[in-house]
Amino acid sequence: MASNKNDDQKKVSVDDELESFLKPKNKNSEKEIADKDVVEDKIEKKSVKEASGQKDFLSSLVSEDKPASFQEEEVTRVEKKSFQLSKQMINIGVVSLITLIALIYFMFFAANATMPDFLGDTKNDVQVWMRQNSINATDVILVEEYNFEYEAGQVVSQSVSPNKRFRKGAKITIVVSKGADPEEAISFPDIKNMTYNEIVAWRTENKLLNLRINQVYHDSIENGEVISYDLRNVAENEFKRGTNITIEVSRGKQPVQQVTVQDFTGKTLPEIQAWADSNKVKLEVNDSFTSDDGKAGRIASQSPSTGSIDQGSTIIVNVYKHAATMVNLVGGTTTNAQSWCSSNGVSCNFIEQYHDSVLPNRVVSQSIGSGRIVDASTPVNIYISIGRVDILEFNGKSITELRNWVEDKNSKLAGLNLQEQIIYDNDPCKNPTGELQTFSFPTDPSKYGYLKYGDSIYAIFYVNSADPSTCPPSLPTS
Repeated sequence: MASNKNDDQKKVSVDDELESFLKPKNKNSEKEIADKDVVEDKIEKKSVKEASGQKDFLSSLVSEDKPASFQEEEVTRVEKKSFQLSKQMINIGVVSLITLIALIYFMFFAANATMPDFLGDTKNDVQVWMRQNSINATDVILVEEYNFEYEAGQVVSQSVSPNKRFRKGAKITIVVSKGADPEEAISFPDIKNMTYNEIVAWRTENKLLNLRINQVYHDSIENGEVISYDLRNVAENEFKRGTNITIEVSRGKQPVQQVTVQDFTGKTLPEIQAWADSNKVKLEVNDSFTSDDGKAGRIASQSPSTGSIDQGSTIIVNVYKHAATMVNLVGGTTTNAQSWCSSNGVSCNFIEQYHDSVLPNRVVSQSIGSGRIVDASTPVNIYISIGRVDILEFNGKSITELRNWVEDKNSKLAGLNLQEQIIYDNDPCKNPTGELQTFSFPTDPSKYGYLKYGDSIYAIFYVNSADPSTCPPSLPTS
């Protein structure tokens, strides 16, 4: 009985140990369950051996005759229970699977972007949206086409409707306008009879790409009317939206602008010329002679010097020019006159002339009187005496030689008068044509001396109408 009681106590002890082993304690429950299976397996094997009347290896080693200290401990065998999943573990597994499926859907299949309404926006707006929303450039196809309604660069249509959700990576087509077609034919109006406002309206209505309007002032064509137009060698019936055309329209008469006059006295001519050009004022420049070299080239005076004038008006400007005060050279020698002209920078012309009373090489007169201002650009004529006219012997010479002599003296202001008388003779062998019969000077019978200014010379010569070739040869004189 005592033995059975001990066996019962040992069995209870083993059951408690197994229950304690199977009860979950911590996160290492899986390891504990595995260890439990090993123990149960050993117990089961031992039970089988006992049922068959066999002893295990340890029992065989112990002799019943051995002392108590060598007795084998009794092991209580526990029956193995089948492992079952708890409800909590099943719920955790189901939730994990649903979460995984949802994650895969949202990552790879769900829509993750909203399409804006780009109609009428620019291509740049589309590109900004793509950058801000990490849209790949290869997923947006931009197509350009001519469109009359939308300006160049504006969005005409889009393949994904506005506010619709879509998945990034999907292909989107956006059509962008290239503007109105420049090759489209446009009806050409009567430009010459259109006003400025009508031309502007025609350009806007047809979206003409290369029409330019130049407004210019015109003295005879009214404001807003067409002056001319240029199609650059394109026929009117071939006019297209992109054809180059320039139209010149009148602004009417240019209004008169007032200019405030500045006083340029003492300044240089280039300074007032630059001012006049910028203010559309004309200049009338006159010389104002001075012997002061420091003033040469500067403004002596102007009219008007103050106030206001209309554009296009004329200002009279007097500019200092280097010069000298003319002195009286009459009666002086030629040498003195030449020296004065050279030292004062005056251009002098020396002219010879015959004179009854002034000795040769003396100044008879000058073209500019003393006291006047002269410079290098104002020539002064100075007349030099070469004395009276000497009488030359013309006896037996021709009338032609006498005429040439008188003409030469008169070129130097001799003032001579030649009076001619003709004797007609039909004997060619006696008096050849042009031969002087006689001539006389108003001096003395000897025909020597000087002539005065205005004296007359009398000459008589022959004119023969016969043929001199019929005359016999002249006989030599002994």
